[in-house]
Amino acid sequence: MITRVAIKYGNKIYVGNELERHDKVILRHLKPESNAKIIPGFVTDKGVFLGRKQAAAHAFKCGQISEPSDCLISEDLW
Repeated sequence: MITRVAIKYGNKIYVGNELERHDKVILRHLKPESNAKIIPGFVTDKGVFLGRKQAAAHAFKCGQISEPSDCLISEDLW
């Protein structure tokens, strides 16, 4: 199950607060000019980072979204 938004930047993963969007995580943890190097995604209830495409497949499999998608966005979940 997808539980939170997350941003992967280099070897670090920054996880958002409950119901938070990616832009808030970026503003809190990264400099504005670093946005080109980030990978937006999500974390699962097991703490695994998934990119948007992987997260979409996972959310569909878990029943969090009703139709398959190529890219998951936070608005699809909350």
